[in-house]
Amino acid sequence: MRKLTVSEWLITVGLSILCLLVVAFPLWQILQSKETFTIPAVSYQNSDENPTISIPVEASFDQLDDTMQQDITNNAHYQAKVYAIFDELNGELTLRRVQLTKPDERIFLEGSFYLYNYEEDHLAKTTYPIQLNVGQAIREADVYEPNETLIDYEYRWTATLRYNNGHALITQLHKR
Repeated sequence: MRKLTVSEWLITVGLSILCLLVVAFPLWQILQSKETFTIPAVSYQNSDENPTISIPVEASFDQLDDTMQQDITNNAHYQAKVYAIFDELNGELTLRRVQLTKPDERIFLEGSFYLYNYEEDHLAKTTYPIQLNVGQAIREADVYEPNETLIDYEYRWTATLRYNNGHALITQLHKR
């Protein structure tokens, strides 16, 4: 094994630092953003145990784009990467529509759409689940006390999101 020359060593270290900056820059942008929103969230663990937070959103059939509506009508099993577009009112997000292509809208989040309905009449559903892909960088969280009654072992939260250009991180969790 030969020794690296100074120029080879500098290139190796420089490329490593460049890769680190490329990976860290989007996270830094989100954390520096001043745009914050709240949205309901759930977990199956308490906040002091580093929970996996999920942000489920229910979309009606009319809120889905035309391609999704056709696919659901023709198939009871459907899976897709989607973009949920939101309206904001007083810092709270409400779902406006769901589409398959990245939107030019001001507030949107990437999510996953899974339809695995083994019922015969899957078109009778009134809402369809969207699971938003939101990272975690929780700074403040309430804690459920052990004697608090839980429904179906779900911890229900109001999540505060720090948002920037279609990406978000959870920065606070408060009990609902």
